[in-house]
Amino acid sequence: MTRMGRKLEALIENLSIWQTGDYGDVDRPSPRDLAIAELRTMGPQAVPALIERLDGLLAATAGHRERVDSVQAAWTAWYEESDRLSDEHGPGVDVERHRTIPSDSLPQRSVEDTNYQDLYDLKQGIIEALRQLGDQRAAPVLTAALSDRTCVPAAARALCDIHADRAVPALLDAVTLIDHNTNKSIVLDPLLAALRHYEVSIAQARERYESETSPQGRVRLMHLMTQLPDDGAGRPSESQIRDSLIFLALDDKDNTGRWQAVGALNKIDGSTTERDMFSDWDAPPPADVIRSAIALAAHGKPLG
Repeated sequence: MTRMGRKLEALIENLSIWQTGDYGDVDRPSPRDLAIAELRTMGPQAVPALIERLDGLLAATAGHRERVDSVQAAWTAWYEESDRLSDEHGPGVDVERHRTIPSDSLPQRSVEDTNYQDLYDLKQGIIEALRQLGDQRAAPVLTAALSDRTCVPAAARALCDIHADRAVPALLDAVTLIDHNTNKSIVLDPLLAALRHYEVSIAQARERYESETSPQGRVRLMHLMTQLPDDGAGRPSESQIRDSLIFLALDDKDNTGRWQAVGALNKIDGSTTERDMFSDWDAPPPADVIRSAIALAAHGKPLG
């Protein structure tokens, strides 16, 4: 590797260090800021290296998540079959011989995936560097970064400065990845700003909503539609959002989604009740949520 190549590699690695407090005076620029300033002096020749590094990091994260999701899906199917067979054959019966998913066929996470560390600080630093360099060649990788939930705010900000032809579908997909109630100013507001920058309409959001299959993703797209300028396509009502959240709050397979749904319901209903994440993580949903769910189920709403 040439001297220039080694210098560029070192600058890219420094993009992960955004803190300043551990490096002397808190008012001093962070190693990330200093690296970006140096990259700007290198000009357009630095951009391909930044794009290549970000591409590799995004691919590594996507591969890890795909493998982990595959293992989780196999175990979920095994547990669901266990419950069904126990119901069919009664308690205490050895259901192994009735299985279509043998217990000894279940996959395990690799050591690589168990010990995987997401270099999200580095990904965010590269995105910020690309934004400040303002090179149009970065548009495709910035659009791709919207598929990584840790990159959504940074990529959305960058796409306000660097135009991408395929930004709108990717921005709408990104809405389904993030919780709009947690760290709104840090996570959701940059995404909303980008959606408004690209003049995304309620009609476009509704079209994306109709194609979404996950209940949580549909709730997040409904919430988005309440934030966009009215174009006559019709916003979902607060009661529609509330009804969908009630069923999410009953999901015993997704603690994160259940926790977020209960928090969103508290916000909609103006409740001041606070739940401690650590002690209440596995707790059942509040009694009023269960009563509401029973009433909705009795009336067949929401469908499914």
